[in-house]
Amino acid sequence: MLRATVKQVLRQMRVRGVPPPGLTEDIETAVRECARIFTPRRVIRRFGWNGREFLNGYAPRGNDILRHLSACESVYLFAATLGDMPDRECSRLMEQGSSYKAFMTDSIAAVMIENYCDDECAALAVRESGTFTARFSCGYGDLPLGEQKEICRMLDTPRTIGVHLSESGLLMPQKSVTAFIGRKNEGNGVIMKTCGNKCSACDKKDCVYRAGGDE
Repeated sequence: MLRATVKQVLRQMRVRGVPPPGLTEDIETAVRECARIFTPRRVIRRFGWNGREFLNGYAPRGNDILRHLSACESVYLFAATLGDMPDRECSRLMEQGSSYKAFMTDSIAAVMIENYCDDECAALAVRESGTFTARFSCGYGDLPLGEQKEICRMLDTPRTIGVHLSESGLLMPQKSVTAFIGRKNEGNGVIMKTCGNKCSACDKKDCVYRAGGDE
C-alpha cells in the first residue's frame, strides 16, 4: 500500500511551522487520491560481488559506494516506480491552472516513492537471511547519476517495470528510483542504518531536502 504522512508531505513542500488553514485537510484528501491512482512496480535482483565489482565485470564508479558495500558478499540491484500517472496528473492539474494542487501532488508522489522503496527493502530483509545495507542511489555521495544506465540495463527496467532513461540521463517516469543494496551473510534480515536517514551517506550538505534532526 502506498503511504505518505502529512508531516512528510509538508516537509517535501518545504512548509515550516504551522501549516496554513486547510492545507492539512487538502493533503489528506490528495494522499488518498494518489494512493488510488498511482501504480507502483519494482524489480530486485541479486548479483555476485567481489568487493570492487560485480562478477559480470561491472564496476560502479565512486569511493562512497565501495565503502558502502565493503565486506558484502552479494549486492541487490533495485529499481522502483510509481508509473506515469504522477507525471500525467501533475500535467493535467497544471493545464487546469491548479499549480498549487500540481505541486502538492508532485510532493506526495516524491514521498510515496521513497516510502514504497523503504517498504520493499524491509520486505526483502524479511524474506532473506543476512544483514543488508541501506539502499544507496546514484547521486548519493560521489556515485554519479550516470551509473543508472548500467542498473537499468542489468535489471532490464524498460521491460520489467516500464522505466527508461531520457536522452539527458534522467529516469522516466520521473517518480522512479534505482539503488544498490549490499548483503552480508551473517545476521537475520537486519537492515543496517547509521543515524536513521539516507542523508548521512551523502556529502551534499546544502541540499534543501536534507533531513533535519527531528527525522
